[in-house]
Amino acid sequence: QRSAQTEMNTLFSRGLECFETRDFRNAALFFSKVIENEPKDMYATLLNGISHFEDNSYSNAKKSFGIVIEDNKNLYIDQAQWYLALCYLQTGENEKAVQLLQIINDEGGLFSKKSKRILKKIK
Repeated sequence: QRSAQTEMNTLFSRGLECFETRDFRNAALFFSKVIENEPKDMYATLLNGISHFEDNSYSNAKKSFGIVIEDNKNLYIDQAQWYLALCYLQTGENEKAVQLLQIINDEGGLFSKKSKRILKKIK
């Protein structure tokens, strides 16, 4: 069990290294391997989604962000909602983006000011 945990830590660390150097394709690969073995790791799931987003793989990004949001028991929901709204904008799903940006704005969290600015531009 300790060996498996060490391997997951190594995969996660390599994913972070790729993420920090903006090698998002490889970051997503490493984070995906972590998630395969630890599906409840919402931080790895969020970073996997952001990596896919930055690599313009919006459908994969949306899946990751949806998992984080659906989990509803983690510290990453605000970030997942924000990036999911950005995915919707990138894929032309403006109605979904507006709905989610309105929720983000109403909740008054970390991204509320940014969401308010985008909502003004859209409307």
